Amino acid sequence: MVRITIDKRRTSAGGERMESVKKYYRVDRSEIGYLRFILESYEGVGILTTLDRMTGRVVLTISPGCLKEAERIIADLQKEIIIEDDHEGTEAWYEWC
Repeated sequence: MVRITIDKRRTSAGGERMESVKKYYRVDRSEIGYLRFILESYEGVGILTTLDRMTGRVVLTISPGCLKEAERIIADLQKEIIIEDDHEGTEAWYEWC
């Protein structure tokens, strides 16, 4: 019998927690496709999900160990397009939708 356990307290070599992180943003709705395309080109960093296409609300689910890289990508993209942290909504609200 093989027993598999998942330890959420694991950390990467850099001390980063080894679990997915969700970051909520608001972007111009015309830029959602561009943002998704760029993020997908960085394979394995994260997945962008559109929460509300009318208001441009999106969530970036960042893969374990990729938080710093994802933050650098977003910071670079903010030089080209408007990407705002979405502080209005809560994760519970988005889970309901």
